[in-house]
Parts: sequence; C-alpha cells; structure tokens
Amino acid sequence: MKVNNLVTLNNGTSYLLLEEIFHENRKYFFCVKTDNLKTKPINEYAFLEEESIKTSESVKIIKDSKLIEVLYNIILKNFINS
Repeated sequence: MKVNNLVTLNNGTSYLLLEEIFHENRKYFFCVKTDNLKTKPINEYAFLEEESIKTSESVKIIKDSKLIEVLYNIILKNFINS
C-alpha cells in the first residue's frame, strides 16, 4: 500500500492514504475517510496500521489513543521540518 491509494475496509468504509509513518518497525498511514461513492474526502480522519499476512496486505484502524497521539506527533514533526 502506498500514499494516495484508496483502501476499502471489510465494513465497506473507504479511506484515502495521506501519509506513511514508520514507528517501532511497523507501518502506519494517516488517512481521510471518503464518501460512499469514493469520490470525495469527508472531514473524518484515522490512522491505519498495515499488516502483512503471507503475500497479502491488510490494514486495521488504530483505536489506542496513546498510539494515535504518538503518530500524530510524528506527522506534525515531519510537517514542521519539511
């Protein structure tokens, strides 16, 4: 999975991947939820963790508030330094 890809979760919700983050040997994405037609972003953001299972990739939504804060701070630091 790469930035600018559109991913659809098992529940049918779609997200546009905005930023890629590496933290503690894991890959995360900061993303924005899209409308039902998958054509427009809506004002709902999330962090996803990429999981590799054999030859396929999947993602899961991060719900741990401490991890979300760490990932957000990484993005903020990268944005300020760019």
